[in-house]
Amino acid sequence: KNTSHTLTIPFRNDCNPDAILLQLQPGDFETRKSLSLHLENLQGTAVLPPLDIYLNLERESKPEEKNYVGSMGLYGLSESFAAPGVPNGSGQDRIFDVSKVFERVRQQRNWSDKQFTLTLLPYNPMPVDATLQIGRIALYFYEW
Repeated sequence: KNTSHTLTIPFRNDCNPDAILLQLQPGDFETRKSLSLHLENLQGTAVLPPLDIYLNLERESKPEEKNYVGSMGLYGLSESFAAPGVPNGSGQDRIFDVSKVFERVRQQRNWSDKQFTLTLLPYNPMPVDATLQIGRIALYFYEW
């Protein structure tokens, strides 16, 4: 649709997001840790405008900088899964470092250790016949 769209993503039952976020606190430079958001197997039709992504907005109609994850360009998306001679391409993937934004929204009233929300806000109106599918949304904690 031409307005924002909010997706609710549950944390796995065996996940303790607060414990993970506490590990992301600034500290020892020898231990590097991060949290990344993966949007996988993106598929779509028509020419889609870029989307701004926000985490856990308190009011969907009022995006705030502290909730901003990043911008996702969708150029070439329709060609990536419907290329001639390729019946079922896998689409495209996008990855965002969300360590800092998760730490900021953890302090909000709407924080939950059960789920989080992503709000997708198009830059421009979506074409009437456009579709966008996200095959998988996942969070990964990295330590190296």
